Amino acid sequence: MTEVVSELREAFDRHQAGDLPQAERLYRAVLQDDPTHGEALHLLGVLAHQSGNATAAMDLIGRAVQHVDPPRAMMYSNLGAAHQATGDFDMAITHYRRAVQLQPDFADAQHNLATAFAAQGNHDQAVGAYQQLLATHPQHRAGWTNLGKSLQNLKRYEEAAQCHRTVLDNHPDDCEAWLNLGVVQASLGQLDAAADCFSQLLKRAPQHALTHFNLGRIRQDQGRLKEAVSHYRQAVQCDTAYVDAWNNLGVSLKSLQQFAEAETCFRNIVTLSPNSATAHFNLGNVLRAQDRFQEAAASYRQGLQLDPQHVESYINLGTALTSAGDFSAAEHSYRTALQACPQSIEVHLNLASVLQLQGRMDEAAAVYERAEEIDPTCEAVKSSALMLPLYQPNISQTEILRRHCEWGARLSSLAAADSSFNHDCNPQRRLRIGYVSPDFRMHPVGFFMESILRNHDRERFDVTCYAEHRDDDHVTDRLRPLSHAWRSTCGRTDDDVARMIRDDQIDILIDLAGHTSGNRLAVFARRPAPVQMTYLGYGTTTGLAAVDYRITDAIADPPGETHGHAEELLRVPGGILCYSPPPNAPEVVSLPALQSGQVTFGSFNKLSKLSQPTLDVWAAVLQAVPASRLILKNRSFANDTVCARYVAEFAARNIDVDRIELIGPTDSITEHLELYGRIDVALDPFPYNGATTTCEALWMGVPVISLRGNAFVERMTASLLTTVGLTQFIVESREEYVAAACRWADSIQPLAELRQRLRCMASESPLCDEPAYVRGLEEQYQAAWQRWCATPVV
Repeated sequence: MTEVVSELREAFDRHQAGDLPQAERLYRAVLQDDPTHGEALHLLGVLAHQSGNATAAMDLIGRAVQHVDPPRAMMYSNLGAAHQATGDFDMAITHYRRAVQLQPDFADAQHNLATAFAAQGNHDQAVGAYQQLLATHPQHRAGWTNLGKSLQNLKRYEEAAQCHRTVLDNHPDDCEAWLNLGVVQASLGQLDAAADCFSQLLKRAPQHALTHFNLGRIRQDQGRLKEAVSHYRQAVQCDTAYVDAWNNLGVSLKSLQQFAEAETCFRNIVTLSPNSATAHFNLGNVLRAQDRFQEAAASYRQGLQLDPQHVESYINLGTALTSAGDFSAAEHSYRTALQACPQSIEVHLNLASVLQLQGRMDEAAAVYERAEEIDPTCEAVKSSALMLPLYQPNISQTEILRRHCEWGARLSSLAAADSSFNHDCNPQRRLRIGYVSPDFRMHPVGFFMESILRNHDRERFDVTCYAEHRDDDHVTDRLRPLSHAWRSTCGRTDDDVARMIRDDQIDILIDLAGHTSGNRLAVFARRPAPVQMTYLGYGTTTGLAAVDYRITDAIADPPGETHGHAEELLRVPGGILCYSPPPNAPEVVSLPALQSGQVTFGSFNKLSKLSQPTLDVWAAVLQAVPASRLILKNRSFANDTVCARYVAEFAARNIDVDRIELIGPTDSITEHLELYGRIDVALDPFPYNGATTTCEALWMGVPVISLRGNAFVERMTASLLTTVGLTQFIVESREEYVAAACRWADSIQPLAELRQRLRCMASESPLCDEPAYVRGLEEQYQAAWQRWCATPVV
């Protein structure tokens, strides 16, 4: 017996010293002499558990408790730990409870029981068990820590925070407690307090990657992106394989438009986690932001191979393909997304948009109708659908007005308008003007607004631009310094934007988008400014009673007409817009027909404008001028399917396909304008005329034949032609359209002479007289303000 005790003591000493192989040999020697030796079985089981063999531990300790009398709490606690290691929480809890029953003040058993409940996800019982532990052992550090964690899981954050504070009261350098308290305070929305906790931890452990990550998240949530980036960078320096930190660093850098660095982050994630669909998705997003659309599409496709149900990837793939000009593939991507998520309004809107880009207006209308069936209250759908009838010749102006006003009345009923203002009613004072647009960038609105912003009288007008876009570009960089103030409205609610405008004390607020994508008409419905107008970006009424005026001219909207708009009309004497020719525009070349001996007609308008009646008339022109050709240019013609469709349209009208040339996108505005050197006479579409394309044609010496209609969008080119003195190219019927084309095709010399002087005519006309145009516009602003000042407050 003495020898067994000696061997057991030596085995225990070796065990305590960490010499597990020798300890095991000695324990087994004891058991060889006495196979039922309870303590030897117990300690050998503990050693097995420490060595990672929980199954052996359960067997050995289970045998031990059968041979020890009286039973010992320690053995049951260790047997519970062995069962817990195998995931058998119920049996572990049974043994822990037996241990606590045998020794009620046994802290380890109480703590183990509580952690087993927590590991099961049974945090209510875990909280009770931790509280029993702390009632008898109030200084139990791990008990307070884990009680706090269970309370966090139950969202009892205030109680959890007190637990972590209790730990810190006694152990102010406990990094885990600082971390836990910071997490709890962040959950309570106390972001600054949470940041202070994380900062305290970093003073004690500067290389703590998780804390840098958490502090980065707080700064990211607060919009302090540069600070967020700094902490995320430190997190990945501490742990180069920290995928979440790489991801958030990439997202923050993308928001800061540091796309190259963001790309590096996401590529690192793809290397670390090649099977992460999210990583490929985010990489695709940052590639798309750099206009690398084909690479973005490839990345989205890789992600979809890993997660075929990720609807957002289909949406963004469609967007990338649309930008790349691959409309058929984009359409397929959106339709695939609808199979996975048939109720998605976003997918319906994108699908309708890509159909419009292909000129498939009736199909787009059907998609909008389906979206309205899914969500009859969605204002984005209703607003987007309102623009479509402007391109459809079979819908009357009365119906277009009805739909817009119905939309406006519905929005007005949802948005509380505040018509009380404390503005200085001095009619002669300096005015604060606000322009609201998603298009202060490379977009026709951006181009036309540049001359207006550049020529505003800064002594009389203080200008603020409210930009609803994140994709700033070189045009944005030119526009920003031309305003007194620049505000981003991205991601802000309508109420927030309205409040911002009120705080800026804007006198006259001008919408530049109408019902085009990204508009903020819901802000206008809240009446944040005394006088509100719409201008430039949309071809008809907004339908919104809160918009007081629509800016136009006397040709596009002749005096005396009262139909077609809910707003009062302000007619600018200089025309519907002011054109600033690109400084890198090529010189006008001689008339192509002089060399080729045949007349070439052309149009560079959007396909959505090429209505069936337009194609009918153009085909009639080609039939009436047998040797003539037609060049159409649009970025959609980079797509073979789109080209085939338009070739078929002309073939169905008995036009030889060899007479039709379809040209896709060019790399620069200079190359785009150079193509007018191949056109003798431009043909304007209807009912929706050209605007930017008309200005470009005239600047390049190419006159435009245009059919005047009975609404603003049907008279835009008539207005521009009148402004430069080319009313002889305005026709009143489809028959006159064909006759005019024939007449000019037979007038090569006069056409050649006109070509050589047309740029000078445009340059000297109101179309390009920026100062005069803006003075006329400002006079309308001033007159509208004076009317408001003279209106009694009700």
